[in-house]
Amino acid sequence: TTVDSNVPRLEYPMIDGVQKGCPSLILEPERTNVTPYSEDFSNSGWTKADVTISANATISPDGQLNAYKITDNTNNARHRLVDAVTLSSSSAKFTSSVFLKQGTHRYGFLHTSSGANAYTIVVDLQTGIKTAETESGTDNDFEIRYFGNGWYRLSVTIVATNTAAFIQFGTAGSATPTYNNFIPSYAGSSEHIFAFGSQVEVGSYPTSYIKSNSGSATTRIAETANGSGSAATF
Repeated sequence: TTVDSNVPRLEYPMIDGVQKGCPSLILEPERTNVTPYSEDFSNSGWTKADVTISANATISPDGQLNAYKITDNTNNARHRLVDAVTLSSSSAKFTSSVFLKQGTHRYGFLHTSSGANAYTIVVDLQTGIKTAETESGTDNDFEIRYFGNGWYRLSVTIVATNTAAFIQFGTAGSATPTYNNFIPSYAGSSEHIFAFGSQVEVGSYPTSYIKSNSGSATTRIAETANGSGSAATF
């Protein structure tokens, strides 16, 4: 759901697709998505390596027909999309995320790196389970959240070593693939997954998705609750 400014955002607890209990008020800190084209994977800012992409291929998590299909080719290679971004801090934790969905291919991956630090997770997009990982550096973390209709949001967090960083995602050959420089590498078979909504933000955990299709970083200001009652009210 997208809401206007000054309208409270609510998160409803879901168990097996059924709402359970009362919603909670979402109050997030200020965050900036430094991915300049977070939904436009056809933009030249995204490098397409041994894949082809198709726009408007399926319904995305925002309910519109605007998700991309990512199809591997038959090369023995790393099948992925790559974007280079600039961080606001050279030593802070930052988090990369993307929404992925199973197509004819079952496994997808998300990779992020900054200098010598890197972290990759491979996820079974049928079950939402992380099946493999490879990393350098310490204090890395990951999260996988289900958003319904087969969509999973993958996120990885690492410590930056400079202000230059990369986000990469695509198809993985198997549950436990071989790697080439931290990226799954395999002989493709013209199969596909779906992708939507990439985000790179300085912070130790992922916040809700910030659309940034204007060609520059996009900021969501911090949310506060004013005049909302006393502690006793809550």
